[in-house]
Amino acid sequence: MGLLDIIYKTPAKPHLKEEDTVDDPGWYSEALAFFDEANTINPKDDVAWYKRGITQSNLSHDSEIQVLGSFDRAIAINPKDDVLWYKRGVVQCHLGRNIEALSSFDRAIAINQNVAMVWNFRGIALGVLSRHTEALSSFDRAIAIEQNNAMVWYSRGIALGMLNRHTEALSCFDKAIAINQDTAQTWNQRGVVLYNLARNTEALACFDKAITTYQNDAMVWNNRGVALGQLARYSEALACFDRAISLNPENNEVVKNRGVVQEYLGRFSDAIDPSEKVIAINSDAADVWNNRGNALDELGRYSDAVVSYDKAISHNPNLYEAWYNRGIVLRKLGRYADAVASYDNAISYNPDDADVWNSRGYAFQEFGQYADAVASYDKAISLNSDDADVWYNRGNALIKLDRYPEAVASFDKTIAISPDYANVKENRKNARERQDKEIQRD
Repeated sequence: MGLLDIIYKTPAKPHLKEEDTVDDPGWYSEALAFFDEANTINPKDDVAWYKRGITQSNLSHDSEIQVLGSFDRAIAINPKDDVLWYKRGVVQCHLGRNIEALSSFDRAIAINQNVAMVWNFRGIALGVLSRHTEALSSFDRAIAIEQNNAMVWYSRGIALGMLNRHTEALSCFDKAIAINQDTAQTWNQRGVVLYNLARNTEALACFDKAITTYQNDAMVWNNRGVALGQLARYSEALACFDRAISLNPENNEVVKNRGVVQEYLGRFSDAIDPSEKVIAINSDAADVWNNRGNALDELGRYSDAVVSYDKAISHNPNLYEAWYNRGIVLRKLGRYADAVASYDNAISYNPDDADVWNSRGYAFQEFGQYADAVASYDKAISLNSDDADVWYNRGNALIKLDRYPEAVASFDKTIAISPDYANVKENRKNARERQDKEIQRD
């Protein structure tokens, strides 16, 4: 069964609007006409070009490319204005041109090193480029300039989270909340960090707080569902995923998580439906094909399950869970050699999973290769010696090899771990009787 996925959110894109904004689009249209006329009269007025760009950013029909063009004109006239370079970088972030944005922020910093938000958005651009350690340094510079800026603490927490420094990230989000308690994004990210620290009840409280502030964020509803799933509150989790899907029906992870919860609830037919929806949106979703295979396996549709696992593997050959699950259904279909081959592929990607070694042994055992089966069980036991199933399976394989004392010892281990294990005492008795006959024969 696939794992639930929590959705991370990068820092919000920087906004372009001036602080004094109005709600009337007509006002901006008139302002744009004014600046166009001003630029016609004096095309070398950098302030007019700058104001034109800000005005365009408030008009939905003007593209960010056009906004960038206005700022470029202003910079060509006055290249020593740090604000122009900063605003240019912000637009480039919006356009996904983060390397160019870094260059713009660096130009702004070369002119004026003491603007916290330039350092902050420089860090955001670095974060989008997965350069999180460098991003952290930028956020530290921003905090040194302006310690009471909630957005900078939030951004720093994101970078630390991406570096798996979750306890430090939690401290940053706490700082941000102390400054501004009403930011849904910060409460959500605090919940993500707590989830990663396995503090799911506390994480749930954070997601609830985020929803109280803003109820229409599909990501927060998804994360709340994940926390509930980890707490085994599957029906409540399902309701959260349903809400998230109603807000964003094309989010692959949410639909996949809903299918996983359906499996936990035993609703395997229902679990297939959301998987089909995700596949319709994104046929490359390997995890979804894997989860679909799991649901089909539970319904006894083993051949269809193999097809789903094959799809998962075609999209992600490194997904060892799909290789492992494929081996399980192939064994159920009596295709033991193919099952072993699938287990071998799973092991090549994750050699430390005792369950795969146990399953590999069982497949060998079912088509009569008992020595190979015992070797697999031994490997599983070296990884996890507390699994009663492995000791029991090992005992049965050893009986087939006439290695009765070892079989008795394996069954003894099974009983020590699980005294009520089905059939183990009868099988032990059988092995002991055969051992006694061997002794009498000698």
